[in-house]
Amino acid sequence: MMFEKKKRNIFKPVSEQPDNFIDGFGEWLDTKDGEDAMQAIDDINEFLRDALVDTNERKIILSDDVKLTITQIAEKIKQHSEAPLEVIIRHIILWLQMEYVPDNLSEKEMENFEIQIEEWIENYKNDA
Repeated sequence: MMFEKKKRNIFKPVSEQPDNFIDGFGEWLDTKDGEDAMQAIDDINEFLRDALVDTNERKIILSDDVKLTITQIAEKIKQHSEAPLEVIIRHIILWLQMEYVPDNLSEKEMENFEIQIEEWIENYKNDA
């Protein structure tokens, strides 16, 4: 079965926007984009459950001590996921920014860690 790719306009006039965030989010979840995002989040969380992050080498360390880049992790997840690769990459970046929290860091060390993550992501986006 062939699916026609439709352009989505996320910048609709205010009169066409949902009445509230919850309604809008619920509607979005029912779209292909919403389904892809939720699938990617589930797959990433499962795959990276016990992962660590090495900000110096800019790699994610899997539970078997294999160190991989964002792209390498995304390609590995894609082998087992129906979500598009670009959605997987976007959610790995979000995982790095918002989900992953290293253990036993002081407040200052955590600030430095967050700066290193942002620099890593900025460089990754610039190189892509």
